[in-house]
Amino acid sequence: DKMLQTDSSGNLSFVDAPSGGLVRLGGASATGQNVGDVSFDVFSSTYNFYVCFFRINMIANASQVWLKLRSSGSYTTSSDYKQAMTGINWDGNTRNLYSNTGRAYVQLTSGTGSDDNLTSAHGSIVFSKPNSSSHMTDMSILAHEQDSAAVLSSRHGGAIYQNNASLGGFGFMGQNQNLEQYDIQVFGVKES
Repeated sequence: DKMLQTDSSGNLSFVDAPSGGLVRLGGASATGQNVGDVSFDVFSSTYNFYVCFFRINMIANASQVWLKLRSSGSYTTSSDYKQAMTGINWDGNTRNLYSNTGRAYVQLTSGTGSDDNLTSAHGSIVFSKPNSSSHMTDMSILAHEQDSAAVLSSRHGGAIYQNNASLGGFGFMGQNQNLEQYDIQVFGVKES
């Protein structure tokens, strides 16, 4: 990995590129859809950390956005997810807090709005060691939503898949509504 540089005299030379950074591994964006889920099988032993940025709108109002991990090309079915997230509304009032154990998914939002001018759900997730069979997968989560009245809520916290499993990926889905619009980008964190 080299980059081109110039000195004060205008001479060009190649130098080693800085190490580290994000490597795009996948993503998808679409509008006018009616799909049950969007998934990405991108985890491997190449990276210890993965970052996902997401923006999702649902087909209709009042659906939660869920995250599920994947193994061997399909969603995990065990109830090994735990999460702890705190939140606040735009007006400063505490928003629904998520502190759940024994679920088969991670809840990212409450009931979202479906208007494409709103953002049903957007945020970021950092996955730690999802492809290691000797570690549980930790997730650091920042998620925002707007409901059908355009009330903005923000939550942050974490989740864990409490199972030492080599996972292959993850996906987003609605609690009771399909996805209509999404923009999702996934990166591996290059450490050196």
